[in-house]
Amino acid sequence: MVKISKRQLHIVWLVLLLFPFIRQRTYAELPQFFGMFYRYASIISAAVIFFMSFQRIKLIKKQSFLPWLYAFDMIYIVSTYIFARAYLMYVLYQVLIFTALAMLICIEAEKRLNELLTALSFLYGSYIYLNFITDIIFPGGLYTTSTYHTAHLLGDDNALAYVLIPGVACMIVSSMQKFSRLRWYVWGAVAIAELTVIRVWAASAVVSMTLFLALLIYTLYIGKINTKILFIGVVAAIIICLWGLNTSVVKNFITNVLHKDITLHDRTVLWAKAMKYIEKSPLLGHGGYFQKGLFPINEYSLYLYPCHTPFLQILIDGGILLFAVFSVMTLIAYLRAGRKKQCISNYILAIGLSCMLINYITEHSELYHYMIIVMLMAKIQYFKNENPKKLKLIRFRGAKRYGTKAGLAE
Repeated sequence: MVKISKRQLHIVWLVLLLFPFIRQRTYAELPQFFGMFYRYASIISAAVIFFMSFQRIKLIKKQSFLPWLYAFDMIYIVSTYIFARAYLMYVLYQVLIFTALAMLICIEAEKRLNELLTALSFLYGSYIYLNFITDIIFPGGLYTTSTYHTAHLLGDDNALAYVLIPGVACMIVSSMQKFSRLRWYVWGAVAIAELTVIRVWAASAVVSMTLFLALLIYTLYIGKINTKILFIGVVAAIIICLWGLNTSVVKNFITNVLHKDITLHDRTVLWAKAMKYIEKSPLLGHGGYFQKGLFPINEYSLYLYPCHTPFLQILIDGGILLFAVFSVMTLIAYLRAGRKKQCISNYILAIGLSCMLINYITEHSELYHYMIIVMLMAKIQYFKNENPKKLKLIRFRGAKRYGTKAGLAE
């Protein structure tokens, strides 16, 4: 009879608790059952997590990052109560989910980090490999969408990177923490993720996933990247894309390299409408969670579209106050990741978050996976320093040991 250890049982328990939060971007194209299942499953999971948290209330009180999340939640509630009371119950549901998810990662990162990373790696890895298998079996699409996009297990073409990037980041970190190297199945997931986005050629997914791969190789084989530089790079990319698409360099890159419409399939039209909408209530926004701010592309359009980026959506939902708290949470995550100089996992998480945020510039993206990565970065002090001598990396001619001034892998 096969004996199951307490560690294995705890991993299974974490998989069950985390499963409702590791979800694709939207279930709008699927039968209503899927959305209802994930909503009720996440409520049950959150209730269990809160029960666990109350048993460790002293540990929760010590978390210096959680007050920022509480402020984020409170602004959402206040703004919605003032401007969009009809969405109050939905916002309370989102607040419940985010808080529970953050508490779970806080507790497990301090007590059983390896089990937490294993559970995340298993869930994300299963989705990545299953998505690849279903793409082979159903090359024409897993289900029918209302758009020209192909449908996959992880959503339509533009939705793939929403799960793929945080997924491979968690798998890499889990492997590095346990084995001080990347196992074959992790490299397989990275390759599958890259091939998947190239196959569908969703521009933002290709850019962000290819950037992730390039920065991963650089970090493993050449040297570490300052997390402050990553943060500045993300901020610059957001400003250039949302406010600087009229520059010739950006126009040439979009039209000649990516072979995409300069309006990014009318996204820039929606962004302009969103900015005018934000000006009507700049401080507290309009309330709701991704429910307000739907616009027609033109006067002849029969459909309303979201603004296609969470950055403007956060400004719509909670105004400058909410966006400021979101920005501070993100900055703190980068700064904490940069403190642990002898660890590689922190840089992988920072790279993952950077590429996620770049992907978010042009894609409708909720904040579940963002919350997972940010909370892991906030708990980076509990990650071990991977032993450089155990890193089975490619040897470069003249390279010195990882961590020296040359910053090169052995």
